[in-house]
Amino acid sequence: MKLAKSQRHHWLIIGLGIVLWSPIPTQASPFCAPALANSPLKSLVDRFSRKFIRLDPFLAGLYDLKAGLDQFGGFLSPEQKARERALYQEAKVGLEKFSGDQLEKLDSSQRNLYELFSLTISNGLAHLDSPSEYYEFNGLFSRLKSYLDDTTDGQGYFPFKKVSHYEAFIKRSQGLGPFVDRLIGVLREGIAKGIVLNRQVAERALRSIESALESDIEKNPFFRPVLRMPEGFSKAKKILITNGFKQMIRKQILPAYLRFSNFYKTEYLPATRDSYGLAQLPGGLAWYRQEIVTNTDLDLDPAVIHQQGLDEVGRIESEMSKIAAGLGHRGDLGSFRKFLASGSGYFYLTAEQMRAGFESTQSLIDSKINQWFSLKPKYPFRILEADNAEDIAGAYVPPTDSMAYGRFILNTKNLTSIPVMGTDTLLVHEAIPGHHFQLSLAFELRDQLTYFERRLFYSTAYVEGWALYAEYLGREMGIYRTPLSRFGNLEDELLRAVRLVVDTGMHAFGWSRDRVIEYMSIHTGMPLDGIEIEADRYSVWPAQALSYKIGEIKIRQLREWAQSRLGTRFDIRGFHAAVIGAGTISLAVLDRRVREWVSHHE
Repeated sequence: MKLAKSQRHHWLIIGLGIVLWSPIPTQASPFCAPALANSPLKSLVDRFSRKFIRLDPFLAGLYDLKAGLDQFGGFLSPEQKARERALYQEAKVGLEKFSGDQLEKLDSSQRNLYELFSLTISNGLAHLDSPSEYYEFNGLFSRLKSYLDDTTDGQGYFPFKKVSHYEAFIKRSQGLGPFVDRLIGVLREGIAKGIVLNRQVAERALRSIESALESDIEKNPFFRPVLRMPEGFSKAKKILITNGFKQMIRKQILPAYLRFSNFYKTEYLPATRDSYGLAQLPGGLAWYRQEIVTNTDLDLDPAVIHQQGLDEVGRIESEMSKIAAGLGHRGDLGSFRKFLASGSGYFYLTAEQMRAGFESTQSLIDSKINQWFSLKPKYPFRILEADNAEDIAGAYVPPTDSMAYGRFILNTKNLTSIPVMGTDTLLVHEAIPGHHFQLSLAFELRDQLTYFERRLFYSTAYVEGWALYAEYLGREMGIYRTPLSRFGNLEDELLRAVRLVVDTGMHAFGWSRDRVIEYMSIHTGMPLDGIEIEADRYSVWPAQALSYKIGEIKIRQLREWAQSRLGTRFDIRGFHAAVIGAGTISLAVLDRRVREWVSHHE
């Protein structure tokens, strides 16, 4: 899934965003959490939510707020951090009132809300105390990249629909220069403290914004919104907007991005390090342990995760070897991969072929989905094409009120980003019944969920665990129609197991970049450039890569337990409604929810 990278500093709970309420049809579910009546807990959570979405005006488009569209915001300023900390502290004090008898009086829905909110506040405060801001510019996410993404139709959150929107975007640019100065200051602090990126990661990171340095005004990406102005704009307004954007690029965009680029090349890159993960940074292991809690909802030992990854790698490779042998191959997996990659049909030859392949899989899933799901989103999703060849193969962006559809962004610019045999798995994971089913439902269930549950709470382990479970489910649904498609599915599962090994390897045990890349080269079929992109992603987003397998294992365990308890009364469609019918939840709340569903049907 593609998170809103501009909000990386709030990724603990945002990830998706709050939207304004509007009369969108919702679906009834036999096991959806009912709307909570007004209560002290709900009042506390609502008060936090109202304040939180207005903390950072840069994210106004994400939240569909009118106020703030013309402001860049004070991200990375001491004042902004103080406001954020004060809001979390206020919520923490409010939560302390719900203890003992008061906590016992909460019903099931309120208890779930209490746990989700408590987890959010504790993780939020821990994040503020971490050194994560020194990783603010890393190639994967940064405000400079998010600002650039906003200019691309369908990939950002800024609503270029009205003349006032264009005018607001021009005015917002006045805050870019001060932000760049703050960002440079933060990165200089990181240099002084020895908390900097690996040299090779840092060199790659600058590519994420290099298009903003285009000196030809009309070829600069910040000119894109002008090229797609709505037809309803008057000729006079179009001329004013065009001239305004040209002046903005000349006076605000180019000077700021050039200033940052010069700083990065002359000061930051020379100060980068040879080591890779957090293990060799000051306080790095404690930082990593907190990231594990934040991303998995669990306090897990890195050594245990590492061994679990090694075990999973062995199991999955054994299954893959059987498929290779069944196809007549007599060598090891490495030689089988080379044999497959040497074939003319291994990668798509054109962007059109790639898109057609994904659309074919979409049609197949649509024909089978009703057998497995009674609860489905009303909103559709669209396949859009990425603008940056450096992007991952595919990513999902959930709907908002201003963009009433999910977006599956496919990297057609890099035809080697995904082999043909990986098509089915990628679409199942990122779109249906993966991220689109879960996240679009969370958006639509406004009558059953609180504002906070529907749009603010975020659990990486739950969200990515569901998407990986969807990959597993694709086997039962008959989506992987050929041995090679099944092999591709296992290849993707193998990558998630490999992540357990290399993420803990680099961040807890000090693995070098070369060692990580070597391990991934041996145990995955990815091309070298893809491995480097993946590995560098893990290095700057510690513990996020753990969430997939850990979450999937939890969901599968709950399903096996429910089946053993209910026997012939087990209904797979009801189970799926129980899992995804309450928005985004933590693994602990998921556990309770499934157990309540089973109890209800026993």
